[in-house]
Amino acid sequence: MCVACPVCYLPIEDAIKKMPSTNEFTMPVIRRLSYAVDVAGSRTGIGLMGSEFGGYPTLEERRKSFEIQEDMKVYCG
Repeated sequence: MCVACPVCYLPIEDAIKKMPSTNEFTMPVIRRLSYAVDVAGSRTGIGLMGSEFGGYPTLEERRKSFEIQEDMKVYCG
């Protein structure tokens, strides 16, 4: 009987063979993390959406917040 992996639906043996080795992951470690807080209305411009909880990041700032780096500034929320 072949049991399929619930994530990729392959037989378990095939799924294990396709897994990358642990030394293939090279992700930086966050060493300095700071939080940005914008006051409501402190930024103006087209495409700026947000709230006092999540701040008012530009689309580029929001995109960069998902890239793990050693020194990061992220918006609260």
